[in-house]
Formats: sequence, C-alpha cells, structure tokens
Amino acid sequence: AAFTIRQAAESIKIEVPTSVVMNPNTFDIPTSPTTTVKVPIPDISNPLNPYHLSITKEIPESLNTASTLLETTADMLERLESDTINIMKNTKNQMNELGDTFGTAGSLLYTTGNYVYCAGKIFRLELPSSNDEMQCPPQ
Repeated sequence: AAFTIRQAAESIKIEVPTSVVMNPNTFDIPTSPTTTVKVPIPDISNPLNPYHLSITKEIPESLNTASTLLETTADMLERLESDTINIMKNTKNQMNELGDTFGTAGSLLYTTGNYVYCAGKIFRLELPSSNDEMQCPPQ
C-alpha cells in the first residue's frame, strides 16, 4: 500500500505551463518620420525555435500539497508495517520464553510429584514396584 501511494504521490507532480515568453529578432519598420514599429522575424540560425519561445512550467501548489500528503501517508504506513513486524517478533520471542518457562515448570512439577510419590511409599514402608510409573531413587 505504501509503495502504491508513493507512486501516486510522484505521478501527480505534473508541471503545467505558467507563462510563454517570445523574444524574437525584430525588424524596425518606420511608420512615420519619428516612429517605428518592431516586426518579429524568424531567426534562420535557429530553425527549431525561430521566434525564441520559452515556456515556464511549474507544479501547481495544490498538486504539491496532495503529493506531500500522500508521501506522509506512505511513510506512516511503512512505519506501521515496521512497528507491527517488531511487535510480532517480540511477541514470538516472549511466547517462546513462556513456552520454555512452562516446560521447566512442568519438569519441576513432575520431579516434585516423583519425590512425593516416593516419600509416600517410604512412609507406608512399601517397596517401589518395577512397574511404577514414578521412579524412586534406590534405597
């Protein structure tokens, strides 16, 4: 999503013409003894742009603003993704640690149960049988 939004932000940065300026070569034609009129003439040394046209292009402010907002949204999505991945990794690690703790606790409970069972046998003056599920230490 962040990638797509970032592409949208770049694609709306469209330059539009804001001004056209023409600086042609001119030729003065007298219209009266004191006045002349400048007439544009093509520049034959520049056949691709004979009247010296220049166009100024800019990206409209509204498109720049929209592009910036889209970029900010993409950045936030990327941070959200990164934060979510970190939370998931931390949760996985904590679940693994919890699993290890439960395993250790279970092992300790089993050992404790074994000792309690054996202590009960000793108090009743019974010998452990060979088919006991619990294994008592030798007497």
